[in-house]
Amino acid sequence: MVNTDTGEEHSMLIGTKHVVDKEEFRKIFKGNIKTLFCLSSAGIKAFGYFLDALHVSKDQVLFDLEDCMKFTGYTSKASIYSGVSELLKNNFIARTHKAYTFFINPAIFFNGSRLVMVNEYVVQQDKKMPLPKPQLDLFEQTNVPSDPDKEAIRQE
Repeated sequence: MVNTDTGEEHSMLIGTKHVVDKEEFRKIFKGNIKTLFCLSSAGIKAFGYFLDALHVSKDQVLFDLEDCMKFTGYTSKASIYSGVSELLKNNFIARTHKAYTFFINPAIFFNGSRLVMVNEYVVQQDKKMPLPKPQLDLFEQTNVPSDPDKEAIRQE
């Protein structure tokens, strides 16, 4: 929004609130979907495991190799390690100082309502286009003759 008197720009926030069941809800941000599709089958399955293992409002997952193998259906540890390696390389997850514990990247996905993400969109205005002129004062009289009798004589 632009103040037409001063030319100052002001922001306005419009938002929506969605109520969901926390136990069944995971959010994956749209901008990262194409990165997900670039993962191999092992990477996608490992990502599914991390989504499933992620607890509400937590940013860490305790990785269990046997659980991951059951979840993904893989019988080979190498496939699991390959998938986890891809997730690390693509910043879906990050190592912690604890063995077998990984941080999730909350800018890509999360479970719960602890984050509020706000994006600001600014419409670029044409610099040649002048700001609109201020509206007239409601009580200011313009184009009114000073003496109505003289004006009536001129029109006759």
